[in-house]
Amino acid sequence: MYNLLYLVAIAAVVIGLQFVARYYRMRRLGHWLKRGTEAYGAQRYDEALPAFRKCVAIAPEWVHTRALLGMSLAQTGKREEALREIEMVRALQPEQAETWALISLFYALCMPENNETLMDALETLCSLDAAVADKIINKPQFRRYARLERFQELQQRIKAANAAEA
Repeated sequence: MYNLLYLVAIAAVVIGLQFVARYYRMRRLGHWLKRGTEAYGAQRYDEALPAFRKCVAIAPEWVHTRALLGMSLAQTGKREEALREIEMVRALQPEQAETWALISLFYALCMPENNETLMDALETLCSLDAAVADKIINKPQFRRYARLERFQELQQRIKAANAAEA
């Protein structure tokens, strides 16, 4: 009987410690994410970099912080490292529309000269979720691509896919 109570007590302590560790991990993540997004929003990319690096260290599987780190790296001229982070975003969740929305925004904001890569990302996004693709391509960051034939074709496919779903 005492052995069973002893095991239950140990299990309760271990589970409690896990919850405490998770709580503090999420608080630290929130703190660094707030600092990074404030710096990024103020276009202080050098300040945003260490904050987003800490976010990635705390939650390496979270694609949002990796995308923000990639954007900050690109804005500071570290393009190769930025591309590695965006590749990691793709590798972590390749079948999620959210992933391809982040990748599309990365190319539109940070590497607008890579039209083909951006269009490939948008097409993948469209194939996964046309409604999300519609929201993304209507953002102001994508207006510069409106004259591209491939972009116009993609807009038509998105409209057709959304009409078919309705």
